[in-house]
Amino acid sequence: MFLTPIVLFSGEVGEIRREVYFIGDLGFWFLMTITGVAGFLINTAMFLQIKYTTALTNTISGTAKSCVQTLLAMVFYQNPITAMNGFGIFLSLLGSGMYSWVRYAEMQRK
Repeated sequence: MFLTPIVLFSGEVGEIRREVYFIGDLGFWFLMTITGVAGFLINTAMFLQIKYTTALTNTISGTAKSCVQTLLAMVFYQNPITAMNGFGIFLSLLGSGMYSWVRYAEMQRK
């Protein structure tokens, strides 16, 4: 929304038409729409997580998500990781799990 006037007034529309060959492809716009909706939903979930928990919980879950993404990249794309990296991922996931368990126990006591 904010970038559109800048693109229009700078004269980049012609350049985009010449260089970006897939701009008129319906599949491209379908995937872009799905990506936008998914990003919006992820951000909404993150805001709700901060609202109902704490910023620390959001940070820890973000770290756990990154560790799981790294493991998935290792499994599906055969990205190499060293033993030290693997140990770090293990410790991060273990710590995230322990934090979740402590928070759950605290919530059960209330």
